[in-house]
Amino acid sequence: MKKNGFINYLVITVLTLVVMIGASLYNNIVKESSILTPVNNTNSQNSSTTSQNKITQDTTTKTGNPQTIPSQNNASQTTLPNVNSSKISFSDLGTNGSADVKINPNSKIGYNIQISSGAPAMLLAGWSGAGLSVVLTDPKGNIINLTANNPNSVLNTTNPMFYNQAGKYFLSYTFPDQATSGIWKLVIANSSANIIDFGIQSAGGSDIMVVPENDVIYSHTGMDFILSAGVGEKLPDNSMKMLTDMNVKADIVGNNNTKTVQLFDDNFNGVGIPNDGVYDSRTISDLSSGDYQSSYTVVGKDPAGNPVNIKGNGTDIIISSDDASILGDPIDEGLDTVGNGMTTVIQIKIWFSPKVAGKYILAGTFVSPSGQEIRKANDFSSDGSGPMQVTLLLDTSGLGNGMYKLKDIQLFEDNGETKWVDSYVGGNNGDGVYVTKNYTVK
Repeated sequence: MKKNGFINYLVITVLTLVVMIGASLYNNIVKESSILTPVNNTNSQNSSTTSQNKITQDTTTKTGNPQTIPSQNNASQTTLPNVNSSKISFSDLGTNGSADVKINPNSKIGYNIQISSGAPAMLLAGWSGAGLSVVLTDPKGNIINLTANNPNSVLNTTNPMFYNQAGKYFLSYTFPDQATSGIWKLVIANSSANIIDFGIQSAGGSDIMVVPENDVIYSHTGMDFILSAGVGEKLPDNSMKMLTDMNVKADIVGNNNTKTVQLFDDNFNGVGIPNDGVYDSRTISDLSSGDYQSSYTVVGKDPAGNPVNIKGNGTDIIISSDDASILGDPIDEGLDTVGNGMTTVIQIKIWFSPKVAGKYILAGTFVSPSGQEIRKANDFSSDGSGPMQVTLLLDTSGLGNGMYKLKDIQLFEDNGETKWVDSYVGGNNGDGVYVTKNYTVK
């Protein structure tokens, strides 16, 4: 990304955020939202989808949306008052990290930020209440006071941009094109007598990236699964040079628990190639039912010998309640609803075993012989007393003759909140894809 384009992006981001100031300014500087589709994986049920938002419920012939279920200031050598970084405990913000904290009266907090020269980077911060100073120090000791000037009441494109509206403050800083590579230190000091809610996010800043192998993992209590992430340097042609000899850890947070696991690039789990820049955990199987989020931390040196200390968003992990499970393989049957001897509707029956009474949703994606995908779902209730059969129907009009497939077969609980419970992991190749008989359709 060219620098001018990056600054334009910054200005657009600022304008967008200011529109949102009125209701709940700066509770989070950046919030990510995605609606993706659960995808099956045989062993650990890793998948490339995340949201548990309400799925499209379709019990008959309505065509659903396929894959619908349910982010230059002049440096000075002057030492600023009230800032002594040697007495501050610094947390790693990384290059694309964020934090929301409460800063106590007359106290300071610090963050380390990894910057690579020539890699576009910026900081965004927001808080409520006067009395906060924000100071940035580069690896050479040059100090930049980001809040030295009075905040503007009108938006502008200065750098740093410091904006105030009715006691709500917004700060952004774009790093210079040739910013010194290494760890930059950010110190936030609260000189007021009040607790201040402070939010910050770093964007860009390094050509070193950590990329999760999966957006979401679906698993069960006691079932092994593996976290994987690639670490590489983004080259000028946008290709990626994978990096070995890095220290990679994943922090897993959820259910009021935090778990840290080490990742290795040694093929210990029999997946991938040793020393290929893709790091895996051994196995994880001790998480209780619930939703978890992971983030990755990478420490080491880049190919030029510069220190690397970056953070990256990780994989969402959903551990089933195991309140119900899918049983066996589906059964398909063609229905002739008009009496012409051809199939007009394909009916697929799936057994499942509920252990808890309540509302459930069974969903799957039909794939026609020509490759058209059609998402179907059936919502129903169970008294939890034992196995029952649920049906998904597909109107075959205009879809063509041949064998159909049903993939992404998943079971959800729907008791006020839609939560994944189980996935079909059978199929001809153990890939969770069921293949029907050959049908001649209307």
